Amino acid sequence: MTKPLNEDGTPKSIPRVEPAPTATPATTAPTEDEIRTRERAMEFAQLLLKLTPKVVVTPVLVTINLSVFLLMLVSGVHYFNPTVLDLLTWGADHGPNVLNGELWRPLTATFVHVGILHIAMNMYILASVGPLVERLVGNVGFAVLYLAAGLGGSLVSLCYDPLIVSAGASGAVFGVYGALIAVLRQKSGAIPQEVLTRIRKSGLAFVGYNLLLGFMIPQIDNAAHIGGLAVGFLCGLVLNLPLAPESLAKRAGRNALAAMLGAVLVLVGVSAVNVLHADLGNAMTELDRAAEIEGRVREVYTTARTKWGQSESSAAGFADVIECDVLPEWRASADRLATFHNVPSTVHVHLTAVLKYMRLRQEAWELEAQAAREDDDRKMRRAEETHIRAREASEKLAPPGK
Repeated sequence: MTKPLNEDGTPKSIPRVEPAPTATPATTAPTEDEIRTRERAMEFAQLLLKLTPKVVVTPVLVTINLSVFLLMLVSGVHYFNPTVLDLLTWGADHGPNVLNGELWRPLTATFVHVGILHIAMNMYILASVGPLVERLVGNVGFAVLYLAAGLGGSLVSLCYDPLIVSAGASGAVFGVYGALIAVLRQKSGAIPQEVLTRIRKSGLAFVGYNLLLGFMIPQIDNAAHIGGLAVGFLCGLVLNLPLAPESLAKRAGRNALAAMLGAVLVLVGVSAVNVLHADLGNAMTELDRAAEIEGRVREVYTTARTKWGQSESSAAGFADVIECDVLPEWRASADRLATFHNVPSTVHVHLTAVLKYMRLRQEAWELEAQAAREDDDRKMRRAEETHIRAREASEKLAPPGK
């Protein structure tokens, strides 16, 4: 038995459902507020274009940073994980090097990056916010604040922890945001509210997130970020002018003031580094020298002790070697290390530990020489015990900052 069918083949007992007509979405006309918001944003963009017709400094800075990174890669530096030696070779910041006369490092460090992710992030941020700030303060003013912030960040980093190897444009980029914050703070009435709100949110989010990240991750040089932010903010206050074409005549004067401010801040930073860590360069050099001296005098001592033990020399001869060829250079090295006081706390702790070891070793050799001359077994046992204590102290030594 067959069931009657509809024309489309469905049984007549099943009601046909006609598809609902497709609704054509109505085009919503923009409101007057939306139109006015767009107009204000366009007017603001046109004003910035009149104030600074061309953005030239930002792309130049990005190009320089990328070029340095490419040259590093061509020279054999790893694209993701360069070594400390690679970074120092290319100009990274490092307190002992700077205090020993390599004064260019606080600047060159701002163009050296620790791998492809590091430079990609910094250049993306610089390319994003740089053009806006450059148009707000002018080409020359932007160049001044960028360099001043980069140097300021490097110097604050040196003051805080001169032993780290620091590199990257982060301090300078933070300075760009610092200048933006300063300008927005004084131009809240001249910038359309919706534009102002958007810029403030992105700027504060960037600064807050990165500072928080820096406090959580020790490898991030937050001191450079804070220093660059502060210097950029101060430069932004100086460079700030009304957003009007008639203000262009005053830019040259403000640029000069910002350059003088930057120079003063750099001089203050250099002075602070030298006052806080005046002995650091010499202390690190003397520590390296002490290690060389230890290797040399211990070889002399071991040879003399072996000859005495094998009856190839007398006890008096062994004592003479200790007193004439071992102890004088050893004592002089310890005395030099004891004179360094203006060093970071980590270096001071390390120096104290090294001096403790050296004094113990010195005491052991003095007792050993006396015991050999006097044929005193008790003093010889004391000397051996002191040698053990010296060895234990040596095993606890770690490089400064570890």
